Amino acid sequence: RAHALAARAAAARKDSWNSLRNLMRRKWFKVPFNKAPAANGAAAALLDAGNLRAAAGALAHMSESGLELERSTLDALLRLATARGAPKKQTLRIVSLLQRAGPLSADAVLQLLRSRPSAVQKLDLLGSAIAECTDADDLAVLLCAAAHALAASGAGERCAAWLRWMSDEGFDLDHADADAAAFGAVVGGEGKDDAAGMWPAAVRACGANVAASAALLAELRSGGDAALVAALVEHIRVCRRAADVDGAAAALRELREMGAAPPEAYVALVEAVVAAERPEMARAAEALERMHDDGAVDAAAPPLLLQLYLGMIKGFDRNADLDGAYGTYLEAREWLDGCRPGLEADDEEADEDEEEWAAKAWTEASKQLSQAMVEVAAVHPRGLLLASELLEKAKGKGERLAKGYYA
Repeated sequence: RAHALAARAAAARKDSWNSLRNLMRRKWFKVPFNKAPAANGAAAALLDAGNLRAAAGALAHMSESGLELERSTLDALLRLATARGAPKKQTLRIVSLLQRAGPLSADAVLQLLRSRPSAVQKLDLLGSAIAECTDADDLAVLLCAAAHALAASGAGERCAAWLRWMSDEGFDLDHADADAAAFGAVVGGEGKDDAAGMWPAAVRACGANVAASAALLAELRSGGDAALVAALVEHIRVCRRAADVDGAAAALRELREMGAAPPEAYVALVEAVVAAERPEMARAAEALERMHDDGAVDAAAPPLLLQLYLGMIKGFDRNADLDGAYGTYLEAREWLDGCRPGLEADDEEADEDEEEWAAKAWTEASKQLSQAMVEVAAVHPRGLLLASELLEKAKGKGERLAKGYYA
């Protein structure tokens, strides 16, 4: 332990493995760098400092000297290399060190997946990793990653069969802890932002491939899975990315027939309309009207409704429809003023800690709404006076729209 601590301290003073090794050789210090505790401690310290080149040199020396390598240190080195976008040759050298210590861990495979550009390459890596895996927890992670890679490659039917097989084998597809990390490694980002389960996540992994997403939905319908509602919402988002308004509308219609259309589904349909080459805003207005009729507006969180109104204003702007945009703005303003914090200040039973929307969030939402409408009006042939009026009102509310509108 003393050698490991001393090596860590020395590593904080040096930028390269050679200079660190020379320091540890000094007679007044004399830490045995050719022993596993000191070498692992030095490598870990270099990693903590983000010194990829020096850490790789330390671990290469350990491997050549036959010293025992700590898997956690090697995994951390690979994580740093992939995050930094290290050259392929350097990454393969690290992988070689890992493989000498045994089969790659799930964490190492996920890091490598991030550096593989295509879904086909990801599937090749996962195939070999699954075949060599001996740990049950690691296997669950790798199987989840393979499902998402199949979806991302457009193989919707194969992904559906894979997920059905996992379900038959006893894997929990609704609350798989392994799913979030696997999704992030295959699709990108840090992972899923919810716990909807693997079927909806696989639909999300389809990107803008409506056919692959539809294949997953077909399998879900045939099996009567409870995940169908969440998967249909994700399918609407797939249609939005593909600008397939008809597909999004059909999925929302199915959700409404089931009596299970959440507010997010209506918002995703409106965004699909806006994303189309020529937005049919009558369909967006119809979706908003149905959202009111179904009570989904009352159930929607304020940030989601703000997202809906901002999207509709953008859609009218793309059609150069100033009146439509302003009508939506007035409706949004009426809604926003209705949920303003502090309106029930005289109510002694009102709990300030339980307010639906904090004052700071409401102010920011009001500013976003004003800014969106000003941007529409300022460039419209008939909108200059309206833009000036909106700016005056925003100024009166203390909202600073610092984008050079006055100039």
